[in-house]
Amino acid sequence: MRVVVDIPDREWAQLVNRAEEHNLRISELLRAAIEEAVPAERPLKIRILELVAAGYPDAVIAHHVGVTNRAVSDARRKAGLPANPLHRGGNNERKAS
Repeated sequence: MRVVVDIPDREWAQLVNRAEEHNLRISELLRAAIEEAVPAERPLKIRILELVAAGYPDAVIAHHVGVTNRAVSDARRKAGLPANPLHRGGNNERKAS
């Protein structure tokens, strides 16, 4: 693939110097910089299970990640994890430690 990027000469020289210092090609340096600046998002199932393990109830997790309660409970059950209690009339952000 060919990509054309308009970079001022001064910035280009800095990129070339940085790449040469680390024995990298410019494409490798740019890819690493992009991956650091915009990290890949963890898969949805992993995010859900991390929130379950942190003590959040299904409804709060569903709202946070933008899925249905059913999707959260299905992922949780497939992982063999029990539901976290939903505390009525209180703070449902996390269960008490």
